[in-house]
Amino acid sequence: MRCEAEHIGDKKMTRQQQRVLDYIKDGSTITSLDAYNELGITRLAAVIYDLKNLGYLIGSRRISVKNRFDEKCSVSEYFYGGEPNATK
Repeated sequence: MRCEAEHIGDKKMTRQQQRVLDYIKDGSTITSLDAYNELGITRLAAVIYDLKNLGYLIGSRRISVKNRFDEKCSVSEYFYGGEPNATK
């Protein structure tokens, strides 16, 4: 079930998209673990993909973290880069 939050032009933004956008707009970064723990979102990459398709500028970088077994691994960390271009 998709929950709708607001319209961007003729496109609808889901509540998950709005939650992620609100989370990163204040300068915070987000990983998939943050999205699950803080927002209840299990497919962060899909939400980021959709936000980019809506025109939002969202960047990413790979960061090193340790997993529950104290092993080093890398994950994507996303950050806000700006509003959609109004002329699109």
